[in-house]
Amino acid sequence: MPQDLDGDLGAGWRLRMASETSARKFLFMLILSFSYFCAEMTIGVMSGSLAVLADAFHMLTDVAALVCGYWVAQLSMKKTSSTNSFGWKRAEIVGALCNGFVFFVIGSPLLFLLLPLLRGGRRAPSKIICNPGAHSGEGLGPEAAARSPK
Repeated sequence: MPQDLDGDLGAGWRLRMASETSARKFLFMLILSFSYFCAEMTIGVMSGSLAVLADAFHMLTDVAALVCGYWVAQLSMKKTSSTNSFGWKRAEIVGALCNGFVFFVIGSPLLFLLLPLLRGGRRAPSKIICNPGAHSGEGLGPEAAARSPK
């Protein structure tokens, strides 16, 4: 019969294997997301597309969350000690809490901007969001001002 050297019935080994697998997955997703961010940033700058640049910066927040997750997965592989009887495995919970708090801080201003719109108190500023005349040659540029009747 095999001996249980740690006295934990193999739980430590299983937790370590789960942490290593998690760290590998985080690293793969981090590399994939960062390369996608770089590609979007390059294409957005070259084409001058604000929509692609906005999506690139959205990918940057995803990359930041993955960096936090990877760091926490690496931290959770630390060994147990007399002060940390579970090791650093509980760091994953704190990392998830930090990620959730960051996204709450990022999303809160949007909620406060959208509340008046949801209540029906005011309308969305459509002239700021899109200019319907921009595609028909009736934009807001100096040429349109010169063509406008006085």
